[in-house]
Amino acid sequence: MLAKRNVRNLLIVLDEFRNRYQIDCDEFIIYASIGEANVASSKDDLIIMKPTNIANISYGLGIPKETVRRKVIDLIKRGLVKRNNNGVYISDLSTWCQIGAQLGEFSADLGIAPAVDQPARRDSSSAIGA
Repeated sequence: MLAKRNVRNLLIVLDEFRNRYQIDCDEFIIYASIGEANVASSKDDLIIMKPTNIANISYGLGIPKETVRRKVIDLIKRGLVKRNNNGVYISDLSTWCQIGAQLGEFSADLGIAPAVDQPARRDSSSAIGA
């Protein structure tokens, strides 16, 4: 059954990340959202890192700001996220891209076309990364 296999693949990706970094599902979603907000490409296909903040992540995910703040602190302690005066960033682009590739394979198995600069958010204007 295709649906069962696809769900299993997603669980494998989440479980691998959870075991490697000792994070929960909310932290995984927040980490992924931070990376999604950080990564932008230029017309030369260079990756440009831009900051985001807790308020944007909170709004985009519909998770309370205080929860996002606490989870970001935990992600910083685990070395997955960095914070400076400009905002919050993922620490290691290659780790984030590897997760994205695994989730892309999962999406392809589901027959979901890759998004083209359209984040899966409540608001299509994308408060995240704004």
